[in-house]
Amino acid sequence: MARDLRVGRNEVDLLAWDGATLVLVEVRARRGGAMVSPLESVTAAKRRRLRDAALRLAQDHGTQDVRIDVVAVVDGPALAEGRVASDMDALEAQRSADDSIDHEDPVEEVFEDQVACADLIILSKSDLLDGDGAAKAKGIVSEHLGRAVKIVPSAHGNVDPSVLLGLGLAVEDDIENRKTHHDDELDHEHDDFDTFVLELPAVSDPDALARKITEAAEAANVLRLKGFVHVEGKPMRLLVQAVGPRVSHYYDRAWEASEDRRTRLVVIGLKGLDRAAVERILTA
Repeated sequence: MARDLRVGRNEVDLLAWDGATLVLVEVRARRGGAMVSPLESVTAAKRRRLRDAALRLAQDHGTQDVRIDVVAVVDGPALAEGRVASDMDALEAQRSADDSIDHEDPVEEVFEDQVACADLIILSKSDLLDGDGAAKAKGIVSEHLGRAVKIVPSAHGNVDPSVLLGLGLAVEDDIENRKTHHDDELDHEHDDFDTFVLELPAVSDPDALARKITEAAEAANVLRLKGFVHVEGKPMRLLVQAVGPRVSHYYDRAWEASEDRRTRLVVIGLKGLDRAAVERILTA
């Protein structure tokens, strides 16, 4: 919908609809060639401003379904060489010249903090890395991930928006129109990701399902999950969406008389996503 959107005194990096959910995306990355770490960033004050912007945008767009995602973009080749930026001297010079930055914090600590607060990590310039370099870069990032946040490689500056935002998975709009001879598959034009649709039995406990989804995110390469759930004894359909291990669910509307009450979930993950493992966890 918009990028670099001014909302009062605040700025939203990206604004998009993810189905019926209004999404504010805070992208922690270098801009305009600047070397400043993307991490100087998600402070308590910034989080408050994001919440204020979310409340205002929700009111403007007539919705109460709002999500804030934090995406951290890290420098793959620099990490492979043991640095958090390609030019550490230029980075320190820019930090010193910026009065808004806490200069007491070493940039390495800032990097660790940013990784720790992200919902998704984009490993940039992966096309410049060999296998060993990519493994080293991912290893450094993984050391500072306190939860099952996924690391997604990007090449030539491109990131698949369906992974970044869950776009194109608006199953609430056309789930009944997805019946095909390949009903368990969802076409995807990028070779780095796998996507499939799971049809599961009705559930009795939405919170238990949410815990299973978190477990699946931690045990497999699940990046995003979204869909509808038939809850036993409930006239309302349950909307479920997950970004990594972060799961939200709520009843969005009543089932219509013509609808087939069932549970269908769209799952996106990195290439090699173990469908059998995900299905086993969710049906346990």
